Amino acid sequence: MGSNEKQRGGAREGAGRHIKGDHPRITTTLMVDGVLKQNAQAEAKRRGISFSDLVDAALRRELGE
Repeated sequence: MGSNEKQRGGAREGAGRHIKGDHPRITTTLMVDGVLKQNAQAEAKRRGISFSDLVDAALRRELGE
């Protein structure tokens, strides 16, 4: 196969999730009270942001970042 032919299989350049902000994000699991989660989800929806962005902002505020 020459270098000009289409790539078949494997990762494509530019594919996948893109970094949000300046730093890569990771997935983590939290265990919280069900009511707290419902309240946080409702607040995120009210603000028009994702649940993870709300949790990120709350943690940063708590840690003074």
